Amino acid sequence: MLQVDVVLITRGRHEWLRRCIHSVRDSAERAGIGARLLVGLNGADDESARVLHELDVGFKTFEPTTPADARNRLLPLSTAEWVCFIDDDAFAPPGYFSEFLKAAGRNPEASAIGGPNFTPPAASSQERAVGEVLSHRFATFTSSARYAARGPERACDESALILCNLFIRRSTLLRERFPARIDCAEENWLLARVKRGGGGLVYSPGLYVYHERRPTIATLGRQVFKYGLGRGQNLRLQPETARVPHLLPAFCVLYAPLSAMAAALGASKAVLVAPVAAYALLCGFFSLGFPKLRLRVLALFPVIHSCYGLGVIAGLARVKATILETHSPIERAP
Repeated sequence: MLQVDVVLITRGRHEWLRRCIHSVRDSAERAGIGARLLVGLNGADDESARVLHELDVGFKTFEPTTPADARNRLLPLSTAEWVCFIDDDAFAPPGYFSEFLKAAGRNPEASAIGGPNFTPPAASSQERAVGEVLSHRFATFTSSARYAARGPERACDESALILCNLFIRRSTLLRERFPARIDCAEENWLLARVKRGGGGLVYSPGLYVYHERRPTIATLGRQVFKYGLGRGQNLRLQPETARVPHLLPAFCVLYAPLSAMAAALGASKAVLVAPVAAYALLCGFFSLGFPKLRLRVLALFPVIHSCYGLGVIAGLARVKATILETHSPIERAP
């Protein structure tokens, strides 16, 4: 029987944690594999501890730290061939581990295998709109495959894989660890190193989980800012991984105030107005593809672009925003 160790970091989301654990156990049983849960509480959390005791799941409690550091502390406990990473606010469909076995069989040399995360079926209109925008190339560029099944199963780079749905060989993790000081997107750093070292990364569109979407514009903005922050920190550590889509939102964020200053000093106002008008037209055009969610989607494109750009700038400047907690709960219960 194949053994998989499932690494899960949690705090403050005990009902989602319960759902996640039940889904992992059910899917593993259906696939006929052994899935051992390695759970870390990222800070004291009595409710989550109670749920874990109730479900007979062992866990370790850490002083609050980055999720990357918490995962690193759990990895020495792993003994399985594969390590599965999933988020506490995600849950696996019944066929999840069966799909993994198929993907692993088709790619015996792969160092890491992952796939997309989808909006849960019971999501609200706002959450569905967030999911639609995240899966749109205009919003997330090369990372849109993380939120929608894009193309066939294939070799990929780190931009297509995400840590809420990722399998990595333990032998790979014996050579690499997550960068403990990165606030977010630590898998991008690790997977980029794996690929540069000759390891194979595989994107499998049929290997998916469901993942909660942020219910308000404010919570989405904080989430995307954190993604950008992690990307900016990644770029400081690995500048050779920079791509135009990573830097374009940051450039646009800086362009707006600089062009406004130039216009105030006498430059043509077209320097400011023309690009903003063109961007607004693009947002409007792409929102036409979502007739039932058009106004919500129209508002979300600039939120994602601007917050991500600000995060990249902060990460490049090594600024840690005080509005971010290391592993904060989402404001809404499931």
